[in-house]
Amino acid sequence: MSATPEGRVKNELKRYLDSKGESLHALWPVQNGMGTPALDVHVCFKGKYIGIECKAPGKNMTPRQVVTATKMHKAGAIVLLFDGSDDSWRNLISTLEHIEDQSNRLALKQMLDNKIAPTNLKQ
Repeated sequence: MSATPEGRVKNELKRYLDSKGESLHALWPVQNGMGTPALDVHVCFKGKYIGIECKAPGKNMTPRQVVTATKMHKAGAIVLLFDGSDDSWRNLISTLEHIEDQSNRLALKQMLDNKIAPTNLKQ
């Protein structure tokens, strides 16, 4: 049995997120109608929280998902709609690159402020 269009998008995204290794933690909650509504995947990357809703190409969030996404955004999360399109890939990758850049700048600032020599540089 083949996956649904949304299922294929989720599989693509899962493979990509898994490729990031231990620097990224992804949680895919299984919704059963109980508890608080959630988006499809919750990501922790370099201390930032990202909620991602997967959709088949060209589809939008349901009104309930928009409410959930809005609450998450107001609480400080980064929220993305991912449909596997070139635009959604660019948005996801640029978001992760931005977070990585911020994390690297903060680490460098902390090293300079504390006069700590970087340990990962070759002599």
